[in-house]
Amino acid sequence: MVTPVNGTLHILRVGISPTSHGSVTDNLQQVHRGTIPQYEAHNREARTFANDMVQSYLRGNIVQGKVEEMGVMLNLLAGVGMRALDAAQSAGVPLADDVARLVCAPFSQRAP
Repeated sequence: MVTPVNGTLHILRVGISPTSHGSVTDNLQQVHRGTIPQYEAHNREARTFANDMVQSYLRGNIVQGKVEEMGVMLNLLAGVGMRALDAAQSAGVPLADDVARLVCAPFSQRAP
């Protein structure tokens, strides 16, 4: 999910705050090391983007606030989806691995 989002932000000529950038980087490292599950990384990022969004709106920067609002929504959606897939895989639900690869890969910070 990181690469397509970065490309979109570049095209739109908007960015994310240093705090959000640090959060994304830290979460990617923790997911890669296996210290936090992917759904938790998305939930953490949603919280960071939500804080940035509020600050942007308070400063009157509506465009930046909308970008951060999308970050909140994408990460909440991805977090819920990854949590559901983790639960399905843990329960041995047939085809859960296939669903993870086909449906949720765009929201993934790592290959399922």
